[in-house]
Amino acid sequence: MKNRLSSFVSKHSPGSRRPPALLVFLVAATLSLVSVLIPAAAADRKAAPPITLSQLAGRWQATTMGQGGCGFGSKLVTFTLNSIGEARNTTYRYHTVSCGDGEYTGQKFTITSLNSNGTGSAELGVGNGIVLTFNIQVSADHQVFNMGDITDYQNYEEGTAIHLATP
Repeated sequence: MKNRLSSFVSKHSPGSRRPPALLVFLVAATLSLVSVLIPAAAADRKAAPPITLSQLAGRWQATTMGQGGCGFGSKLVTFTLNSIGEARNTTYRYHTVSCGDGEYTGQKFTITSLNSNGTGSAELGVGNGIVLTFNIQVSADHQVFNMGDITDYQNYEEGTAIHLATP
């Protein structure tokens, strides 16, 4: 009985490693298409505009939670940033296991560095001369930034700040 698949067998000798012409053509066409589409897609994406300190000016409210010198607790921080990323009117309210409830007014919140992609660092005065250092990430719309303290000994704070609407 004759094998019906014999018409699909390659015409090359069994030891030949030469690919069929159709396969070479398909691979070349695919690579050409990919080489055109990838740069075109990259050109369609626009770079995000840089984030600047002056865009962050205004009233903010932040909440943080974590373990600090007063034990575990939650904190509420309100401040108004100027155009160079400084606030001297910060109110720091806390609710903690060891220190209970309290408030410090007239503290400082300062964005000490800000990259154009919104990453940076900030310092927050929390009373009695104690300053916490946070890594921050500002959202592209400048309305929110997250805060994480990963540098201060025995302080494990994290939180989020929200840009408040102007009254």
